[in-house]
Amino acid sequence: MDHLPDTQHEPIIEEDSKLDEDDALDPRIQIELERLNYASEAINQLEVQLDEARRVCDEFKEKSEEELFQLEKKIGEAVSKARTYYDARIKLRDAKEKLIKAKHRFERAQALHVAAKEIAIASADYMDEAARSHQNSTTWNETYLQASAKAKEAEQEKYEADLDQQNAERVHFDLEQLVLKLQKESRRAINKSKPYYEMKVEYHKELDFQKRKVRGLENCVNEAKSQYQESLKNLERISNEIHEKRHQKALQNESEEQISDVSEQQLTYTHMLSIFKFLLSKTKNL
Repeated sequence: MDHLPDTQHEPIIEEDSKLDEDDALDPRIQIELERLNYASEAINQLEVQLDEARRVCDEFKEKSEEELFQLEKKIGEAVSKARTYYDARIKLRDAKEKLIKAKHRFERAQALHVAAKEIAIASADYMDEAARSHQNSTTWNETYLQASAKAKEAEQEKYEADLDQQNAERVHFDLEQLVLKLQKESRRAINKSKPYYEMKVEYHKELDFQKRKVRGLENCVNEAKSQYQESLKNLERISNEIHEKRHQKALQNESEEQISDVSEQQLTYTHMLSIFKFLLSKTKNL
């Protein structure tokens, strides 16, 4: 993965001697530049760590596979004979997890169904009471209809959860029987190959840890890059705002200068007219 170059980030907003003091001291610029530099440093450091984590993971995988291969050669055919048993144990473990989830699902569905039925019954009672008292039962009727619909949904979920649990129990039972059967048939091979499969379990645990570490660092790098891009966009937006503000001020100054020129011209004309009138009056007196 390419690293960002270790260069000083130049401010996106160029220096200008005519830049207003408020613009030059805009705190947002410094904040975003600091975020930009921080993100850049984080990316460089994280990518170094990511490269190292990938290297360690690859080396561990290669080394462990070689050790397992050599151990299998040493133990012999007992490894292949016991493989069906250990594969069945893995499937049994997964089936047990699914069975636990299925039981939890059924328990939740059953509780929701009971609660929904109780609400529907209570709503029906209140609706009947309102009708006997000649009160408006519209609200309770709506509540009853909603509760009845919820009860039907809960009943359907309970039915599906029950089927799911029954299926999970059947799969778990079949695999449990298979493991017991294979254990009896391949007892010697299982005992002899036990060191190999124990090492394989530890290998998979460590490899899974290394992979999770790599994925975590990848997420951190992506997050730092997102922050870097966000700061660039913010600086560009601030730059555009400042230049637009400067442009509007320049237009305002130009308009004020034009008004000032017109006023000066009017003043000069008035002054010359006064002088002309004065000279004209002097001429008449001669």
